[in-house]
Amino acid sequence: KREFDKILQQVMIGLGFTEIKSLMLTSELQHYTKLNREIEDERITVAQPITQDRTMIRKSLINSLLEFLENNKHEELPQKIFEIGDVAYINTAKETQMDTVKKLAAAQISTDANFTSIKSALESFVANMGFSMTLEDSEDPTFIQWRCAKFEAKASDESLPFTFKGYFGEISPEVLTNFELEYPTIVFEIEFAEKQ
Repeated sequence: KREFDKILQQVMIGLGFTEIKSLMLTSELQHYTKLNREIEDERITVAQPITQDRTMIRKSLINSLLEFLENNKHEELPQKIFEIGDVAYINTAKETQMDTVKKLAAAQISTDANFTSIKSALESFVANMGFSMTLEDSEDPTFIQWRCAKFEAKASDESLPFTFKGYFGEISPEVLTNFELEYPTIVFEIEFAEKQ
């Protein structure tokens, strides 16, 4: 697993992104409300949270990236960041009652960030990993309408033990305001799965 993380890191650094690390714990406000998403019942909550901003385990890395950009507004543009981290989903069939899944997410904030530039960054990542991808339109309240898409990636080398899928797009003005960001921001998120 560490070797795989290293490959992901090298590819992303090669594309000009800087790695960040954040906590797995977040809050419903940061994870759902500020991203214009409905709070889901299917989430893992902390029984006795110590603080109000650490009440659940994340299912996505996107809000962590936007929080980082919000905290670094004083830095020069463009800023290009990525994170490789675990998220958790409820799975009542397992003894632990949850699945831990690896994700990779990237964000860029700049005066000229747009849908085409995040699509290009994602295509470069997919090609560098030796995969090809198929796209499909997507609607997501976190993104500007018609500037968001889902994708699935398949390896040309059938021996690779994993596949991945995800989404990308241009963050909506409302979400930018929620995170106090003043410039166009684009993101993609990838979820890795081992082949069955």
